Amino acid sequence: MGGDYCCKEKIDYDQDLVLTNETNRESIITKRSKRSNTLFSLKKKYEKLDSDIKQLLTRKFSKIDSGIKFEAISPNKFKEILNKNENYKRVINSLKEEIDNFVYEEEIEYEDIYPLKIESSSGNIQYYQGCFNAKGQCHGSGTWVKDNNIYFGNFCNDEFSGNGIFINSKGDYYIGDWKHNKCDGKGSIVIDDKNVFEGEFSNNEKCGEGIEHYKNDDVFVGNFYKGIKKGNGKYIFSDGTTYEGPFNKSKIDGDGKIKFNDGKKYIGQFKDGEISGKGELIYDNGIKFKGEYLKNKKNGEGEYIWPDGKKFKGKWKDDIPQGQGTYEDKENKIFESIKYKNGHINIQK
Repeated sequence: MGGDYCCKEKIDYDQDLVLTNETNRESIITKRSKRSNTLFSLKKKYEKLDSDIKQLLTRKFSKIDSGIKFEAISPNKFKEILNKNENYKRVINSLKEEIDNFVYEEEIEYEDIYPLKIESSSGNIQYYQGCFNAKGQCHGSGTWVKDNNIYFGNFCNDEFSGNGIFINSKGDYYIGDWKHNKCDGKGSIVIDDKNVFEGEFSNNEKCGEGIEHYKNDDVFVGNFYKGIKKGNGKYIFSDGTTYEGPFNKSKIDGDGKIKFNDGKKYIGQFKDGEISGKGELIYDNGIKFKGEYLKNKKNGEGEYIWPDGKKFKGKWKDDIPQGQGTYEDKENKIFESIKYKNGHINIQK
């Protein structure tokens, strides 16, 4: 069991840190009993640890590390360990509906086992409470704890698999589908309670359609590939400015359109997150600029077009008209060698 925490932090799980050696502490095993989705709903009195599973676990893990030892601990002690992660209760309580819809692996052989403390020969410690299959593997519902990281949910053959929640010591968490210890399928990742991604994962990375909410209140809706924005998407800035179009390497790139919060609109080319290339800027008063841009500024050939039909063609550098241009009035009369300066066209007749 164990794996990588998607996009944030790796679960430092050592495959050899599992159960071995006998213990005289009390525990309970219920074979093939009817289960509920609540992990701590123990239905029978605690009895001594069943000799069958003792032998099964000892055989399995002594092959990995003869120095590993395990002991049963009380449910209260296990809850105390869980609660060291101050955000555990908050996260679990906020996701009750999702947890109720979890689907667990079937064909479990042992459940309601007393919580177990597992210690490797190197001194690493982890804890597990949950179900096992006939091979002694974590299988079905369970909770795993190591270094104040917690996984709650479904296991399959010793791996995080199916529905589950991973919570780290900072309170960041992922809830969703797992496969072979990795986030895979649909899920949500929450960082600092404000940076939230909901969507599709593959092999521990954002991959497919998703919605991402950022701490600064920006929002992105679109496609991801291997953890980065790629393909068509929509980015809504916190000030109300909205971009729609392609992304490449998580940056705005290609032919798109942006609507600014002051009413301006731009339709055209973008590169590396900036307006660069050919495009058309439409002001809220109806004036249009068609031309070339570089790094968000008018640079190169361009043309101002007024709503009444007047036009001015010329060259721009860093948003400022340079030299002389051509002016065409609303009667289509053309004037050469015209300067456009400080928002005014100087015509010498």
